[in-house]
Amino acid sequence: MDNKGSINLDGYFKLYACDKRIRIIYEKIDNIIKVIAIGKWEDMEVYNIALQRILTMNQD
Repeated sequence: MDNKGSINLDGYFKLYACDKRIRIIYEKIDNIIKVIAIGKWEDMEVYNIALQRILTMNQD
């Protein structure tokens, strides 16, 4: 996925739902789909949530 604002989500993908008002950010590893975040597109909310979760996962 391209950068969204200043948020780099390279290697992740997105799906749209509810007439593109909701985004689903996910990662595909082999045959596994790992959902990172589901949320509103407004104010980049879902991308900020995804970034925080990715950073937290990388710390573990």
